[in-house]
Amino acid sequence: MPERIAVTGISMLCALGDDPGAVARGLQNGPGGVQACVFPPAWQQPAAWCGLVSKDLRQDLGGKGWRHHQRSGLMACWLGRRLLRANGGSAGEAEKPESLGLVIGCDHDLYSQEVLSAYQQKALAELNPAHVLTLSTNAEASQAAIDLNIRGFAITISSGWLAGLEAIYTAAQALRAGRAQLVLAGGVEALTLEKRYGFAHAFQRGTGALQSGLLAFDTPGSIACGEGGALLRLEAESHAQEHGRGSLAFVKGFGLRFNPEAQGGSDPTALQEAVKSVLAQADLPAQAIDAVFLSANGNARQDQAEMEALTKIFPKACPPTMALKGAWGDALHASGALAAAGAIACARAGFMPPTLHCGREDWAKKLNLQTRASAWQARQVLILSQEQDYKAAALLLEFPAPETAGADR
Repeated sequence: MPERIAVTGISMLCALGDDPGAVARGLQNGPGGVQACVFPPAWQQPAAWCGLVSKDLRQDLGGKGWRHHQRSGLMACWLGRRLLRANGGSAGEAEKPESLGLVIGCDHDLYSQEVLSAYQQKALAELNPAHVLTLSTNAEASQAAIDLNIRGFAITISSGWLAGLEAIYTAAQALRAGRAQLVLAGGVEALTLEKRYGFAHAFQRGTGALQSGLLAFDTPGSIACGEGGALLRLEAESHAQEHGRGSLAFVKGFGLRFNPEAQGGSDPTALQEAVKSVLAQADLPAQAIDAVFLSANGNARQDQAEMEALTKIFPKACPPTMALKGAWGDALHASGALAAAGAIACARAGFMPPTLHCGREDWAKKLNLQTRASAWQARQVLILSQEQDYKAAALLLEFPAPETAGADR
């Protein structure tokens, strides 16, 4: 029987806060970190709902040279330091740098804002050779690996909105294959003003169906974009025990499916098959699942597909479900990693988080959606992620008994 892959630490950054404890308290107490974002008058775009990170990452990281990093790269470095440099030391002091790996799901922007500004203003003299580093599609992971002294492998996954969950699975597979002894995995998402505008324009001025999703914020649309990220520290259970680290959770299974037949994200087939794959890998019946963290973001067709998939998987009654994007917005490529870390943070705090900004009571009833925080002893938890281009993923986390769980650090 293959050794279990353990999660021994998490770091989080989102509109609710910059550490798992603060995020858990924000989820438990509400009202969340989503708020109206105003665009410049010349853009002629109504205010959009966004979950933004206010932290000055460059100042927090300290030193020089950060101005050449993209914001997503800054997030990756900051989150990694929280896991590997908690006491100011380097990663190599605890582990051999060659045995460390890094996998980050990220929406890579081909050009940094500095490069775009220089081109737009024809100020080519302002270009710096360091800007070339941001042109690599592996820039975020490479920059973080240098900062964290990680010399095993550094991978950026830019496969779409499922990237955060794919990164966690990729890390688990690398550990099972002996490619590393410890891997940081998760996702980051940075929202420039231009990206926020594109999100608002694409979704809030789309079809009227967007008004009736599971989550609802305000007119003219019912989707909120978000930014931030999360990293999970993964290692084999025996390696964690050897280094005196307790296990917060175990990666039990992962499923990824693609359905080209879907129309606008309205077909439940991909998600249903992804969950079935996970249950088969874990050799578990559907009724063994005690909580589901939804991918719901307010897109009615996508949210309805998720509801239909779950009611087919759980025909008698859904286990308790919750949608965390109501608290920090849809963080796109980082959303799956944030949901996984959020589930772990809440499980450690002993409560099941509520769904904020729930807009459909009829769907909430069918999904057994939690709208109030309640006591929780997590065991088998599904994390779901969907994307507009008909892909869906599911990650299964198994939680240890309370007396054997490690400290969140």
